[in-house]
Formats: sequence, structure tokens, C-alpha cells
Amino acid sequence: MNFHSKTFELLTIKSVLGFDQVKIYFEDDVSLDKSGTFTILANQYVGSFCFYNIQQESLKAFIAQADTSYLVQRLFKTQKWRPIQTGEEFIRWFAKNALDELKEARTNGVIDEYDLRSAYNEIVDLHFDTLNEFFNELSEDTFALFEKVYEEDWIYRQCPEVKSEEFIELSELIQIIQSACKQ
Repeated sequence: MNFHSKTFELLTIKSVLGFDQVKIYFEDDVSLDKSGTFTILANQYVGSFCFYNIQQESLKAFIAQADTSYLVQRLFKTQKWRPIQTGEEFIRWFAKNALDELKEARTNGVIDEYDLRSAYNEIVDLHFDTLNEFFNELSEDTFALFEKVYEEDWIYRQCPEVKSEEFIELSELIQIIQSACKQ
């Protein structure tokens, strides 16, 4: 016969990060496998996950020390990165990931300041759902500019991504919850 001993704890946090109320449920199963279910209810977000072999004295202690990104991904199935959706996001991504190659092309005279400014003005206000839409909206001149710098395979390089706003918001929430668990 297998007996399980479970403990339940409810933690409520009021008015945090725009959430009216956040309810956190800890369900410890102190059987041999030291597992527990952690559930969060916060406005439109509901996340729950059962953690096994937690190697801590309690689920609450495990949550307090766990990696924030890990908890967000487990509880809410939210990815840290999402594809870019605006021209402004593309320019920020580009400045962070490909600026050196662009500077080299400018220095070597492959592209000039006028072409670069025209491409910027064209891209900055674009909105799109997929990268294919983005590439289809570029003029021939702007597309050719990128080909000059990166050759024909430039669109097959790294897929431009930015941090998901949802992931950022949930990470901030998890950090507040982790702080509350440490008290």
C-alpha cells in the first residue's frame, strides 16, 4: 500500500505589475519522489506544472531558487524569443547583430550613406506577420542593398528575433513570486 502525504499552501499577492491579484498554489507531495505542483493564477495568465525530484525541503524552496526562464517556460509554455514584426524591431535587431558587416561595407564603399538612409526610411514603419511578408515588402533597391552587404544568402542567415513581451512580463512576475517565496 502506497500512502502519499500532501500539503497545500496558498500565497496571494495583491496589485503587482498591473495584475489585480496573483494567486499562487503550492501542492507538495512529500512521498519518496519529493514532487509538487506549482500553479499561478494572474489575470489572463494561468500556469501550472508538476515538478519531480525537486531535491529541496519544499516546493516553495525549489521555486525560490529555480531559474526564472525555466519556470516561465514550464508554467506558461511561453518562448523567450519571437520573430520580429515591425521595421523598427528589425533595425534594433540589425544594429545588435549585423552592424559590423554594415560598417565594413560602408568603409569599403560597397554602399553609400544615401542608400542606407533610404533603406532605413523604408523599413522603419513596416508591419508584418512573417519574415516572408517583410522581405516581400522591401523595394528592389533595399533588397539589393542587403545583397551587396551579405550576398544572396542574407535572408537565410539568422532569423531576426526579439524578446517576447509576454515572456518579459511573466519573468518579472516570477521574480516577484520568488522573492515572496524566500520570505
